[in-house]
Amino acid sequence: MMIDTTHCNSAARTTLATSVLAMVLAACSTVDGPSSGRPAPTAQAVPSVAVARSARDPQDDAQARFDGALKLMNDGRYAEAETALQLLGEDFPQYSGPLTNLGILYVKQKKRSAAVDAFRRAIKAKPNNAIALNWLGVLSREQGRYRDAERYYQLAARARSDYAAPHLNLAILYDESLHRPQDAVDEYRAYQKIAGDQDQPMVEVWVHQIEDHLPSPSRSMTASATEQVIQ
Repeated sequence: MMIDTTHCNSAARTTLATSVLAMVLAACSTVDGPSSGRPAPTAQAVPSVAVARSARDPQDDAQARFDGALKLMNDGRYAEAETALQLLGEDFPQYSGPLTNLGILYVKQKKRSAAVDAFRRAIKAKPNNAIALNWLGVLSREQGRYRDAERYYQLAARARSDYAAPHLNLAILYDESLHRPQDAVDEYRAYQKIAGDQDQPMVEVWVHQIEDHLPSPSRSMTASATEQVIQ
């Protein structure tokens, strides 16, 4: 399919933002929330939901139960994963990882209200949980609550300086919903800097489209910088 470089649409931005969110799912693989150094769980024996419900394992086994819940989730066994994550949330409310992934699972199932509740519980357990904050921004934007979305995205970006997704989401919010083109360009650029090799090529197209309509001083200040990264 050819890319129309003269016109950007909401569907393209939404698809890109969703794909970026999907890529960070594996990062939330510890019971206490995102971890930049730990790999996603490998295939292993998964404790059954019945065992998880009855055993009520001590805290030092919380990670094993969480790994099992993630395995269920990744295998598409959503009902079992939901039960396992709910039990973890009940047994270990101080941990934000299970609640964050429970929220993501609810999003996958289009249970928006339940997702919001899970993400709010996650940030209550860990206020700087960037993934949960970012998802709250996404859900707020979907409901037309743009100022709330902006606040959540900004909190997510501040919570984790290496997290590109909230910058992309902020850029799209400024570009399409709040009509703040210069802020949109700034956030697109912040996203590109953090994303590095994972940067999405369409973002550069969107940046140039915005800059083409900015007042001349803004364009002249950014021209030399942008010309170096045209693909």
